[in-house]
Amino acid sequence: MLIVLSPSKTQDISHHPEDLECTIPEFNEDATTLVSSLRKYTTEEIAGLMKVSKNLATITRQRFADFSPTPTTNNAAQALLAFRGDVFSEIHADGYSIEDFSFAQTHLRILSGLYGILRPLDLMQAYRLEMGGSFVPDGAGNLYEFWRPKITAALQEAITAEGHTELLNLASNEYFKAIETTGLQISITNVLFKQEKDGKLRTVAIHAKKARGALTDYIIRHRIKESSALYEFSYDGYRYAERLSKPDALYFVKKQ
Repeated sequence: MLIVLSPSKTQDISHHPEDLECTIPEFNEDATTLVSSLRKYTTEEIAGLMKVSKNLATITRQRFADFSPTPTTNNAAQALLAFRGDVFSEIHADGYSIEDFSFAQTHLRILSGLYGILRPLDLMQAYRLEMGGSFVPDGAGNLYEFWRPKITAALQEAITAEGHTELLNLASNEYFKAIETTGLQISITNVLFKQEKDGKLRTVAIHAKKARGALTDYIIRHRIKESSALYEFSYDGYRYAERLSKPDALYFVKKQ
């Protein structure tokens, strides 16, 4: 089973365990090319392009200026340790063993607007670039057009190399759209976290994000290789809902 996750805007590249392996992102050269284009934008243009404050735009522009074609532990960190948003707050990678990271490296991929796709041990530099944003890369209408064929090919390569038979979608809609699912030779299982009140189901974004992270952590720690082994998972009141689930969709429901 191969898991796909979305990235997070919150990042911290300061943590570098001395004995932890690191790898180079598969599309590091493409990321460098995108940064070269992004460096041409002023702070004000970045603020408008990304719909952020001037302060965040200043930080983002500086990150592009500092970006190096060669990631090292001096300017980057392993992706699973670098991302620090809501999803990743429930992936307790700081306490992972070498064996945990090894399992994650072959069973988890993180989608990215700048890097396309990242393995957990890939060295990534701090950045801000959303897949669904309005940035137009050279030669493509948007980042989806730029990344979709590359991401799809990279996933299929991982599927073939590791013999995965199932893709577990824990990504947001924004990022999952970057995959050409018809180009993958694998079954796809979506995971949905819903809250139920008065018989009505709804998604509470922040809770669903944390639940996706907790499920990822559960899979890594328990070395789970098929979605049928996830029925016992529970988190913060979310439990597997057999009545709603289908072969291609697992529902976890929290009753209010």
